[in-house]
Amino acid sequence: QAYFHSGAVPGLVTHRSPMGNTASNVFSGCVCDSSKDELSQSTIDKLTQVSIDEVDAGTEDLSGVVSLEYQNFLNNLPVCPIHGCSHAFLKEFESGGQHGKHEFYGDDFNIGTLCIHVIKPFTIETSRGLGCMETVEYLSYAEKAFRMNLIDSRGRPAFDREALHFVSHAWRYRFSLLVEALRNWLDQNDVNEDEQYFWVDAFVVNQHEAQEYPMEWWSTRFAAAVGEIGSTIMIAEPWHDPLPLKRVWVIWEIYCTNQTGARLSLAMPKDTAEDFKDALTNSFERVQSVLSSVDVSTCVAYHQSHTDMVHKEIKRTIGFAKLNEMVSLRLTEWLIETGTGQLNDMKRKVDRKDRKALLDTFKLQDNLARMVRESGSPAEAETSFKELLVEIEAEFGRDDLSALSCLNQLAVTLQKAKKPLEALDKHRECYRRREKVLGQSHEDTLQSVSNLAVLLSEMKPMSLASFEEARKLYALAIQGREATIGSKHPRTLYTVSNLAKCLSEAPEKCQNKAEHFKEAEDLHSRAANTLSAELSRGHPLTLAALHSQACHWVDRYVFENDGDDMKKMQVLEKAIVQLKEVESLRIQKIGDSHPDTIATGKKLSQALAQKQNSRFFKGGEERDTSWRTTMKRAYSELKTSPNFKKIRDELRVFGVEKLRRELIQGGYVDPRTNCLTVGTQPFNIFARLAAGVQVQRRVPDEQSKLGEFADRFVIAHNKPECREMWQRSDPAWLGKASMSKRHVFLLLKDMHWQWFNILTVGISNSSLHAAITRLEEMKEAAFTYVRAADGWPSTDRVGLFVVAYPLTNVPAFHLHIVDLDNAGPSFSKLSSKMLPLDAAIDVLKIEAEVPPPVADFVAAFKRGCSVKDNPSKDGNKEILDMLDKHLPELQIYREGKVYTSPGVVEIEGSPTEYYRTVGAILAFLAAYMSAHDDPVGLEVATAGERGPMSVDKVPGKFINMGNKPAEYEAFCKRFASTMKDEGDWWSMLIFLAVHDVGKSVNFRTRVNSTLPKKLQTDDHDRILAHCLADVHLTAELLPSVYKMSYDRHAKLLAGFATNFQLPQMGQGEVTVQSLSGLLSLPEEYLHDGTLKNYLYHSIFDIAGGPCNEKFIFPLALVPVYVGFGTAMEDLCTTLEKGEAIKDHTLYTNFLYTNFKKTYPQFEAEEFKPLCTGNFLKSVGLVLLRILALTRNTYKNPSKLLSLLQKSFQYIVDEMSGNAGDPQIMLYYGPDMLRMGLGEDLEDASGENMRAALSALEAVFRLVRKDCKASGLEDMVQYDLNVTPIVTMIKNAGKSWGGGKSLLDAAKAAAVSSNSHCTEGILDMSAWRDPKQPAAPPSKGK
Repeated sequence: QAYFHSGAVPGLVTHRSPMGNTASNVFSGCVCDSSKDELSQSTIDKLTQVSIDEVDAGTEDLSGVVSLEYQNFLNNLPVCPIHGCSHAFLKEFESGGQHGKHEFYGDDFNIGTLCIHVIKPFTIETSRGLGCMETVEYLSYAEKAFRMNLIDSRGRPAFDREALHFVSHAWRYRFSLLVEALRNWLDQNDVNEDEQYFWVDAFVVNQHEAQEYPMEWWSTRFAAAVGEIGSTIMIAEPWHDPLPLKRVWVIWEIYCTNQTGARLSLAMPKDTAEDFKDALTNSFERVQSVLSSVDVSTCVAYHQSHTDMVHKEIKRTIGFAKLNEMVSLRLTEWLIETGTGQLNDMKRKVDRKDRKALLDTFKLQDNLARMVRESGSPAEAETSFKELLVEIEAEFGRDDLSALSCLNQLAVTLQKAKKPLEALDKHRECYRRREKVLGQSHEDTLQSVSNLAVLLSEMKPMSLASFEEARKLYALAIQGREATIGSKHPRTLYTVSNLAKCLSEAPEKCQNKAEHFKEAEDLHSRAANTLSAELSRGHPLTLAALHSQACHWVDRYVFENDGDDMKKMQVLEKAIVQLKEVESLRIQKIGDSHPDTIATGKKLSQALAQKQNSRFFKGGEERDTSWRTTMKRAYSELKTSPNFKKIRDELRVFGVEKLRRELIQGGYVDPRTNCLTVGTQPFNIFARLAAGVQVQRRVPDEQSKLGEFADRFVIAHNKPECREMWQRSDPAWLGKASMSKRHVFLLLKDMHWQWFNILTVGISNSSLHAAITRLEEMKEAAFTYVRAADGWPSTDRVGLFVVAYPLTNVPAFHLHIVDLDNAGPSFSKLSSKMLPLDAAIDVLKIEAEVPPPVADFVAAFKRGCSVKDNPSKDGNKEILDMLDKHLPELQIYREGKVYTSPGVVEIEGSPTEYYRTVGAILAFLAAYMSAHDDPVGLEVATAGERGPMSVDKVPGKFINMGNKPAEYEAFCKRFASTMKDEGDWWSMLIFLAVHDVGKSVNFRTRVNSTLPKKLQTDDHDRILAHCLADVHLTAELLPSVYKMSYDRHAKLLAGFATNFQLPQMGQGEVTVQSLSGLLSLPEEYLHDGTLKNYLYHSIFDIAGGPCNEKFIFPLALVPVYVGFGTAMEDLCTTLEKGEAIKDHTLYTNFLYTNFKKTYPQFEAEEFKPLCTGNFLKSVGLVLLRILALTRNTYKNPSKLLSLLQKSFQYIVDEMSGNAGDPQIMLYYGPDMLRMGLGEDLEDASGENMRAALSALEAVFRLVRKDCKASGLEDMVQYDLNVTPIVTMIKNAGKSWGGGKSLLDAAKAAAVSSNSHCTEGILDMSAWRDPKQPAAPPSKGK
């Protein structure tokens, strides 16, 4: 980012680093105090160990922690000198002149030989002190030169204290080659030679000690020196296969160059440079091959120990894949910069009458534009090709081959720029003109044929006409190319691959799509296999073919898959493996932001999603994608408030803690302090500047211009060359130069990780207001600087911008301050990711909006009519209006159809569920009142005319909580104890408002439209959980939840994701697998009130059940508030113990208390003795469930036990969860069984229960048969609504014949399932009560 000076401040690292060679000599010699004790390897190893006493108890991740002793060890490493030597000195040294005085000349020696035989002997100094004691000093050549005041042949100092360029080279090079390459670099760059000093390791580093430096020195002191120098020159010989890229120390130098923000350029001897220039002009393919063949994992050093040491450090810090990517991108940047310079030079010198020279200029411009396009910038390439085409046609005419080539490249560029119609027009034009000029069989014409076919097949949706035309063109191109350049030529194979891709993506309307897939299979195989053999696995053409082949396998799997074929799954597996390989190689070669890499990543995600939706998916294969990778694929623009809000929401879904750990893993955050690291590995330049461990050199100190803000913020500048090039628009500088004539950065001194980027500022809602205040201070600080600095316009013409991570590569908060009156081309280039600071502040202010306190809702409720005066909606309009205003989700219950239970739908627009939900909210408000000692709360939930449930009627006098005020108050106090603050009360209000929105058909339809078929459901809790898991759906459908803090949103999701219903469990109604979500709830949610709040909502939900527009007040009943309340506390206590417990055990224990209380003698004498082995997982659990379904009113448990043991194994398997998927829940099963048994609950013979169990078995078999017919046997659960039978029982009254009638009804039943076959209702249209007379036969047809 800038030139920096580290002075005497050490570069601390956060990650422990493996030691290389022994460091016993690190502290000897002239570089540091030789009196220091030597460190043995064992001592160093000991220092790198972390003492548990040195970190806070409970620290979850010590992987990034270093001990204080180890930090001291790092502090005492010798400083790496940044001295430089002049080129004149190097030239004279090469010739063996006065500075060398050696016997090696010209090509006779390499740098390694020079070091051993000349430099090391020359730099040993012996002297005698007092007492004739001999002292030996081991120096670097530079240090001896300073002592000698060495002068070069130009009369200038041979060495300078500060080098301007770091020279990276291979020690196997001839010394003369190094000198010649630097000479050529000086000439090419037209710089003042007297001012250029080069850091050459052989002369600058103490060669007596360097072999013994540990890796810590190379990753801290050395890296800091590379960054401080700021410019790295790599000697590249030969240019097409540079030896330095095979040497491990050069790779490490390039890595340090990248990490510290230094500039990279290449230097070559003159002949090599001329050959390279010729390749840039005439052989783009050769240049492209160099970039595709970079593989740093093969680099080595002379000493194997050095190879191992550096390889280990690369793996620890960046990894070979990312390092390959970085090296390739750095080389690409240099190539573009060099090509641009060469082009500008050729344009200045070209004689427009010299056709060859002019043509060479056009060729270079063409190749340069292609390079820019292939680096992922088609927009810039498009402009260049359009300008070039006009120029070529003006000089040579429209039919010139160079004009036709440029037209073709323009068409390809438009295609890559996502302008298909314009590209199609240019491709057709190019084809016509080439066919006319060159003929049909010419290779250039065939290229246009192929390109036109590619575009036609890429236009989506592809029409049948386009498909057929593309297919014919491909066949024509392949036939022509096989005849002219051969069947194995890369261009031929490229066309074969594209034909295969076209066939794989044939339109859905094609009648022979299966045949197209089969034909494509052979073509893909031919192209991918031959290209891999002829080129390399990492060549761009090979990667394109491999990508297309893997995509074909995915698409074929989707087309053919019926979910049952393991062989087809193996094809999908093969596709996933290949896509992962292609993605990895593309990241290495072209970077993770390149459109081709992004396309592979998206297809890989699709393939993994297909696998997860398969019955063969075993779990544990989710894609481990970093935030950086995820967001770079999803976002390329972030300059508006909505986009910024969206990416912050994405972060909440991704996980704020997950991002923190990602930054820790990258070394950017210290896990002990949660602060940014300021070492050199990684090199976080803005963090280092803000923390004061590094200062910029060659820039004025402008800190004082911040005035009163100087203690909180820091002014930083861009690199000098970036400032100088602010007006440049050529590809080498576009997006890299400063964005305006005056462009500085304002840094934040707060090192806490949540301030590393605007993305995480105030992400925990408790800090939002403080974050807004600080950002507004930052704005004022920036304007204070602008008013004090010279040359800046008025503040209304100054732009303040932030960039969200990872669209910025520097993970430390920095504000761009930009002079908008003098904006340069880079400002336009980067504007898509520049978010105005005011827009960011606006988003945070929206997030910080505070809803009315719950007390305001209570006050509005109390201002309405009392439950005794007017309990209708008309008497309580204020509270209803207030709820509608602040909880817009309530409207969902009023729009379209709403299912009150599986298979039962309200009349469209019916307010039933709306008032039930309002009733649940009012039950919550009543509890709030009572918890705050307001007697109105009890009145709201119990008083008034409630029919049989009134406090003075039966059964109300027994079960209405109005007769148990102390118990009601105790319940409310317990509930209030789980509410820690106003935010918790508001969260519960939202909780109740949204808890049943999943019953809405409109809501279900919208959420299901975003889900794969396997996950689509009509279960109202599951569908709500799916919505809550998608932040975009939440924003669209549940705005109140969307405004909640991330933590509270997560808790709400955690509750509904359990899909657990406490009341149904108490009645034995839920399936065994229903408890799996509860048991898999993360432990933190068992202790922070999340589970209790979720269970409390069920109690308020039941209280609101009877509410309607004429009586909106809730009803508090003893079995619910006391019974379920106690059961809930017991359940939470059991789970909070943290003991391993299975679903069967949890279910059994939950039902056992009431069972033992109701059947004490049976429990002690018959049941308990059987409780060994698997009894409680099978017969025992089922007996408890069936008795609970009768609400423990059945009087003959002994007979029931006998029946289950001897006659109803099918029932035992079904109700114990051992019958396989799906497990079947009988919705309203307690009513069906309890009422279905009729009045004979004594059932001395057991025949009544036998018939009832037979009825249950018939219903279970019916559902399982329906699931099998629907092909959904692998569903987890099916919910069957049995209310039609319950209704029949009620209608029959005393004529109902108990279990026998229940069996007759079950035999006549059918199942009517929903569209997703996840739930249904019994269809009793075929049943006729045998006690009723038969209907007369219908007349006529």
